[in-house]
Parts: sequence; structure tokens; C-alpha cells
Amino acid sequence: MYIDIFYILLSYLWGAIPTSYLVAKYYAKIDITKRGSQNVGASNLATNTNPFIGYLIGAFDAFGKGSLPVLIFLYIIPVQYEITPILCGLVSIAGHNWSPYIKLKGGRGLSTAIGLLFAFQMWPHILLGTLFIGIMGRIVTKDNAFWAFVTIIMLPIITLATTSQSIEHSLIISLGITCLLIAKRITSNSHPNLENNKYREILIYRIIWDRDLKDHKQWINRNISSESSIKNS
Repeated sequence: MYIDIFYILLSYLWGAIPTSYLVAKYYAKIDITKRGSQNVGASNLATNTNPFIGYLIGAFDAFGKGSLPVLIFLYIIPVQYEITPILCGLVSIAGHNWSPYIKLKGGRGLSTAIGLLFAFQMWPHILLGTLFIGIMGRIVTKDNAFWAFVTIIMLPIITLATTSQSIEHSLIISLGITCLLIAKRITSNSHPNLENNKYREILIYRIIWDRDLKDHKQWINRNISSESSIKNS
């Protein structure tokens, strides 16, 4: 039991390594927590540095963080409980989202969640994500936040519709991912602007659009506008 708890803790600390933050700091000499969406993830890294670097880090977040701990404890290192590899994958997402190394800031967890789905070969869920996030989000609408939300809430439904064996484990994975990713959207990395006490409006924007403003460009460029105002004052 105690060794499994140690493996789970180790997976959390591994997933919590802020790869995008470190690359932005030492490669581009910027603080990614103060740029763009303030998300400490591959997407914001790609936007503020180099797209190729962003894709590489995204792949690492997926397979290095999401898949690797699961595969190690599934096939290499024996564990006492069958659920341990699942928990290792989920806490790796939690570590990525709320990293103790950078004051509990982090990424959105989407790439790491995809890596977890790959490790357990949950192909219908990956197909759903590819359709909604990859095609509808990136290609058709050029804003994948809403389609990522649709994918997140659909994961448990896809599990119930497509899984016939070991449905309990698949449900734990899909429900765990849904809860972690929605929780990250709600908590975010930034403090909301509550001048008009728009708690409910901001909460809805965060859950559905993954930001405090509905307009994506206005949200991404808000820091640039603030910096320009300070310089001109």
C-alpha cells in the first residue's frame, strides 16, 4: 500500500515539472505566467516563443507526463493495486495543472490528459478530441476553447457508450479527467476582474471559454494593452 502511495506522489511531482515555464524562462527569457493567456502550457508557449518549441513541449506533456507514468506502472514496475496506474496518470494531470514548483500555477492539462487516454488505448475518446478540438477548434473556428469544453464534458458519455469491459476503470479515467480539467478552468492562473462583481458571468466564461472574456483576441492581448498604458502614462 505504502509503495503505491509513493508511486502516486512521485507521479504528481513528475507531472508538476513546469516544462513550458522553464523553456520560456531559459530559452526565450520571458515569464510565461505574465504573457498571453498566462497559461503555463504548450499552447501559450508556442504563441509567445516558437511554434515548433511549443509542439515539442506539448508532445512531452502528453507522452512524457500523461503516458509514461502509466506505462511504467502497468508494464515495468509491479504495483499492489490495479487502480494505481490510473491514479498515477490522473495525479500527473493534477501536477501539471497545479504545480507546487511555481506556486500552484500550471497548464490546462489537455495534452497530459490526451497522453493518459493514449496509455489506456481509449481510442473513441481520442477520436472525439481530434474531431472537436483539432478540426472544429483549430481549423474551422480558430478558437478551440469551446470545443475543448465540449470534449471534456463528453468523455464520460463516450465511455458509457463505447466501453463494454472494465467500464469502472474507464469511468474513473474519464470522470477524473473531466473534473480536473473543469476545475482548472474555474480556478485559472489569473485573478478575475471583479470591479462590477460579475462573478457568475466570469464563472461561465471560464468554464465554457476558458478565459474571463468571451473575445479570444481581447483576452490574449489584454496584457499588451495594459503595458502600453503604463508606458504612455
